[in-house]
Amino acid sequence: MTIKIASDNYLPYEALEDDKNLLNLILKDSSKCSSEYMPSNFWRFHQDQSIEDLINGSIFKLCSEESIPWLVSMGAVDERPKIDTSRFYKLQNINEFNQGNSASSFITDLMHRYPDWAINFYNTSLNDLRETAFRIAKLYGESKKAQPIEKINIENIGYPQDRFKIGNCHYTYNSLIKYMNYSYCNNYFNFNRNCTLVELGAGIGKQIYIIKTLHPKVSFLNFDLPIQLYCCEQYLKKLFRSDLISYRETREWKKIPKLSPGKVYMLGSWQFPLLTSYKFDLFWNSASFQEMEPEIVENYLNIIRNSTDYIYLNQNMSGMPTGEKGTLRVLNATTEKTYFESLNSYKLINRSEAFYPLSRAKGISGTYEHMFFEKIYR
Repeated sequence: MTIKIASDNYLPYEALEDDKNLLNLILKDSSKCSSEYMPSNFWRFHQDQSIEDLINGSIFKLCSEESIPWLVSMGAVDERPKIDTSRFYKLQNINEFNQGNSASSFITDLMHRYPDWAINFYNTSLNDLRETAFRIAKLYGESKKAQPIEKINIENIGYPQDRFKIGNCHYTYNSLIKYMNYSYCNNYFNFNRNCTLVELGAGIGKQIYIIKTLHPKVSFLNFDLPIQLYCCEQYLKKLFRSDLISYRETREWKKIPKLSPGKVYMLGSWQFPLLTSYKFDLFWNSASFQEMEPEIVENYLNIIRNSTDYIYLNQNMSGMPTGEKGTLRVLNATTEKTYFESLNSYKLINRSEAFYPLSRAKGISGTYEHMFFEKIYR
């Protein structure tokens, strides 16, 4: 199997498009909504800076802006693989700290200049790691009877830095993670039909891209905070222009109409109550409930717990670090207790540790777990 690194050349048709009118419309509408649908403490930390960046800047290379913290936090950036120096602060000796930072930068640069050099642990190269990650994701998908990973091809939209070619298709490490999340759910849910998936907190829509590519008949309702909603619409519009239904159209909805198979509908988090009396098939939340306080999560789950047959959660079940207002922390941690109490009319079909292709799924506060629930009808 041959790995080729994707081209670094910027091409205009691959750039995301700015739409300041849409951004202003979303911000205006969201300013009128109730507080439980606005950014919680964690995301309020990024809110002002993200709005300023979007109003004064451009999102044309959204997936490569690793120096912009709020883009990294929302999972938009496919970062260039590098040695993680975040633990170096534990070094007591300042000389060791400086040497470690300097050496890591040099070795990272070397690995990218010579991706076939076996200079990592166990005599592995950067390309060895990429191929191993691909093989593990492929085998995992096969074990869950998922659609073949070879049907996925990550285009250079938004210029992801970590984009590589295996066989005839391009991937990013993040796309392999999203494929594994989908494969896990495929073990419990039938995507091969006209069904509706509701996602709350899709980031820029990378999970939607994976599932829609593999199952074109699935309809999606994506609800999100203002900044994420805008970025997601601009990203998915480049990939599924004819199948994306803009927030400009959905903002006037008084109720959810009959959906067209294969369409992706963009809605604000403040429109979530539309789901109260709307029946759909699968609710999806990955790593965003944990960024909210328990009462906010309870509100969202109370709205959909009589509307959906299945619920998928991928969270740190012990909760994120807590802190004061104005910090990149939650005020109170959302833990497994919140999920079980809010979903007492559902049966937990499976709970298991979540994995990335090359490691356990870890965040700033610990490891992630999958939970898959099925509605109990009495």
